[in-house]
Amino acid sequence: MPELDFLTKTLGSALSPYHLTDHLVEALAEGGFEQVSLGANPKLVAGGRYILRKGAKTFCAWVQGSSKTAPVHLLSAHSDFPALRLRPNSFEIYNGLCAFQAELYGGPLTGTWFDRDLRVAGLVVSFQDGRLQQQRVAPEKLRARVSSTAPHLFKTADEAHRAAEGVLHCVFDLARQDPEAHFLSLIAAELDIAPEAIVEMDLWLSHDQAPQRFGQDGALLSSHALDNASSDAMMVEALLRCEAPAATAMIGVFDVEEVGSSAWSGAAANFLPEMLRQIAPSCGYKDFTRFTGDSLHISIDVAHAVGKQDGPAFADGNAPKLAQGPVIKLGAPGRYCYSPHIVGLLKHLAREHDIPLQHFMYPNGWRRGGSLAPYLATGTGIRTQDFGIAIHAMHSIREMGAVRDYALGVDLMAAFLNAAPQSDLGAVE
Repeated sequence: MPELDFLTKTLGSALSPYHLTDHLVEALAEGGFEQVSLGANPKLVAGGRYILRKGAKTFCAWVQGSSKTAPVHLLSAHSDFPALRLRPNSFEIYNGLCAFQAELYGGPLTGTWFDRDLRVAGLVVSFQDGRLQQQRVAPEKLRARVSSTAPHLFKTADEAHRAAEGVLHCVFDLARQDPEAHFLSLIAAELDIAPEAIVEMDLWLSHDQAPQRFGQDGALLSSHALDNASSDAMMVEALLRCEAPAATAMIGVFDVEEVGSSAWSGAAANFLPEMLRQIAPSCGYKDFTRFTGDSLHISIDVAHAVGKQDGPAFADGNAPKLAQGPVIKLGAPGRYCYSPHIVGLLKHLAREHDIPLQHFMYPNGWRRGGSLAPYLATGTGIRTQDFGIAIHAMHSIREMGAVRDYALGVDLMAAFLNAAPQSDLGAVE
């Protein structure tokens, strides 16, 4: 079985999207990538390793291509994940306990978050020394817990289900005179600032139990935030394998995919299109349309592994299984992007590297998931394909995948980034 040091460290960093993104950027910096700010005439050199950030949870990183015309081979994924978040103005004394209420973010399977010791982590904005300051926070001793109600206290199962989907009271201590002041004092102590200096908080409730390998030879992996920290880790590992690619090997990490991608730091914003316009001349292109026409993009997000409990509708060959290889994701309504050219390239590379591939497609009429692919494809005009590795229990607090699929995914994505570019693809497809 392959080593998973970077993946497990990445999953362990996913206390919040802020912490996850910082971890990814630090790993790239250790691999020789330097942070830049692009102007009208960026000085980029072949083989140069660059990072451009937009805010705290969105960035692009790339290795400048060595070809005379070096189109982009792009991988993308998202930094957010299903979770609970602290609702503002919700502190209360609840049955003799200090509590606050939680917001459901990104469609978590709510019941799986009950009765867990949840770590409070995220971003704190404070006003100090005459200016606003932002700091990450994740106090080890500040935990919150959403308790389920014993079945004996409900008349019916439906009543119990409705209760689980209602107000989520997150208990963090025994009752104090002012629960909000008590909470702020715990946050402030961690940051060594005065509680009154805190003006805003974006705090997430995450499960910090370490990823667990199990099964023979540790073939299976359970963890919080496989969706989509595993894809982020895959991209970074693949990019770090690029020494002197002919094409410009690039990855992009974007915020708010789980809630629609439409935000200033999301895939629907102008960050990537504007950045590509600025680097096009350094990639040997005067014509931006030709630049994007020659470029290729794979959007990486986890896929559904399908079991017997999912019904007979997945009886055809589009139902991925764990440990059977990475997944090409398809969907006619446009929620997934499809490029015959990219699929053909992936199949060719998979054959070269002895990597099995699977396909996923929803049955007709089913509610479909999506990805950030359509937003980036529309904004950039780059042909795009959805891709991922299969997991069980997507959006649960403990998702499950296979070690082999991740390792094969890294190999295939590294091969894609390092693949020789093709020019004049404008008329293809």
